[in-house]
Formats: sequence, structure tokens, C-alpha cells
Amino acid sequence: MTPKQEVIELTKKLVEFKSVKDNPEELKRIVDFVADYLKGCGEIKKIELNGKPSLVATYTKTTNPDILLTGHLDVVEAEADLFTPQIKGEKMFGRGAADMKGGAAIAILLFKEFAKLGEKERPSLGLMLTTDEEIGGQDGIGKLVGDAGKYGCKFAIALEPNHPKEQGQLNITTKHKGTLWLKLTAKGKAAHASRPWLGENAIENLLQIYQEIKKKFAKVEPEMWKPTVNIGKIEGGNSPNKIPDYAEALIDIRFPEDFDKDKFMQEVAKICGSKVEVEVIEYGNMLFNKEDANIELLQGCVEKQTGKKCLLLQEHGASDMRYFSARGITAVLFGPNGAEYHGKGEFLDLESIEPTYHALKEFILKFK
Repeated sequence: MTPKQEVIELTKKLVEFKSVKDNPEELKRIVDFVADYLKGCGEIKKIELNGKPSLVATYTKTTNPDILLTGHLDVVEAEADLFTPQIKGEKMFGRGAADMKGGAAIAILLFKEFAKLGEKERPSLGLMLTTDEEIGGQDGIGKLVGDAGKYGCKFAIALEPNHPKEQGQLNITTKHKGTLWLKLTAKGKAAHASRPWLGENAIENLLQIYQEIKKKFAKVEPEMWKPTVNIGKIEGGNSPNKIPDYAEALIDIRFPEDFDKDKFMQEVAKICGSKVEVEVIEYGNMLFNKEDANIELLQGCVEKQTGKKCLLLQEHGASDMRYFSARGITAVLFGPNGAEYHGKGEFLDLESIEPTYHALKEFILKFK
């Protein structure tokens, strides 16, 4: 079979696993499947942290290969039929086909391909696949690579899908925003809705505070590289005829490199005063790389395969690559193209498989 055919067949098998966050048995099964698939290819380790299984593979006992191919095998929830992959033309439809079981399949097959070489010819290559990226990655790459993690590398590549600006183009993400999640809690005084002067509405207090926080952010414009804020969840009250005495909200902030978290939190605390309590429930740093000639090397390998300009992108979403960035390790996102991630129409662009595979293969062989 050609690399493209092998990737398609392996991706189909991976998509069939219902590897969602609330299905621990299926998460374990998919990791076991990959471990069996790579049997005899080197040091294949299955590691479970807080109920989230991961797989780490190297050719020797090293925990710091030069290059680490990474990916995640977990997917977001979907209807049952989306776990049966469908191929229509040059597209494979199915949950996780693009995000990112297609990319994982390429990483697995590349690792297996290089395992066939003799010990002296083999590159210094590792593979890390986790099952908690869709929920933050804290127990996968967060613990394996994070501050107390035992694994590292010189150059990490997540085979996540990227966004082509034109047909046949493949791009590399070298930067993405950081994430700050806040929980706002407001208390009021309960009373009957017919006598509002006797109570204090916690929901109204909460919304007023949120509007003041929102004033700290610029007006939203497409693709703007500035901090953004979103209120994603509100809870409070239990009846329309009762003034609520409690309300809480979760807000999401995405920030670029000039964001001062400490200064921002001081401003939020001042706005909230005694009316609303604020709590940081999650913080994820940016993906931000220093100059690295190997990024240019990868870019050149990609352009050789596609015949088109390979752009270095900055993205608004987050990824597990932030854990490498926090340790000063060069990390990028580069994988096959796809679209409609997390949606019913999610698909993997099959035409992008071979150029992705061969670009990575050449990069690994030429890595300095």
C-alpha cells in the first residue's frame, strides 16, 4: 500500500473508537490498539495519569528524543453514526477524522517506518499520544512534559489540522493565544419578585460587573490579534417570581503576548469590589517560539511537496503545544488539512495526506 492508503486505513480504524472524555474504557482501548500496532518498534510505554491513558514510544530508553511527534486520540461527543467513517471523493467524514485521528495515523506510521532502519540510521524520534487534549491536556502532555514532566525534546510537532488559504496549501502554526478562565460569583438577597425593593438581584449584579470587565477589551474584529472575552455560562435563580440571591458565570479570555495577567487581575478585582468574587479556574500560556532554523527547514520541506507557499500562522485557539513552549522547547502544529472540526460535517482532506507524510519524513531525516 502507498502511505496514503495506509493512513486512510489506520484513520478509519481510529475513528471507529468512541474515545470521548466520559468513556474511560474506550480511551484505554484505543491506546492499547496503538500499542499493539507498534509492537516490536522500540520502547512502547502506556502511562495512565488520573484515569487518562497516554502512549509514549521511542526507539531507545531516552526520554528526550530530538523530535517528538505528538497528537491526541480523544474526540468531542458526537452522534453514534459519526463514529462510522465515510469516504466521499477525497474527503473522509467522521468524528475526529480531522481533529485529529488523521494526523495521529500519520505520526504512528512515520514512527513505524523509521523503526525499520538500523540502529545507526534511525533518527532520534519519539511519539506521544494522549487522551485528554479536548479537556485541557493537564493529565496528558501537561504532566508528561509540563514543569514536573520527565519527557522533553528539541522540537515538538503536533499533527493537528491547519487552515489552508488556498487549495493544496499546507501551513504551519507557530504561535497561538493563551487562555484564562475566570469564575465570577455574585450574592444578593432573596425576595418575592413582586417586591423587588426588598431584595438584591445577584444575576443583575453579575451582569453589570461583566459589562464593566468587557469594557477592558477592544471591539471585536475578524482575526484581530488582541485579547478577547466571552461569557460562556451563567447559572442563577430557580423561579421567575423570585429574586435570586446567588449567581455565577464562567468567562473565557484569550490573550496574545502583550497581555499582562497580573495587571489585568488587579483591574478585575477592583471592578468586582465586594459585590462579586473572582476565581481563576484555568490558565494556559501562549504557544510562542523563538527563532529556530528547523522551523524554516520544515517550511521548505512542505513547500517542496505542495509547490505552494507554506505560511507560518498565528491561531486564536489553544493546544497542548503550550506545555512545550512553557519549557522553552520549539513546538509547532502541522498536520493534514480538514474542516468542520467538532461538527457533524467534520472531514479529513485525503489529498493532503501524502504531502504531509513526505514533508515530515524529509524533515525528520534532515533535522539538525
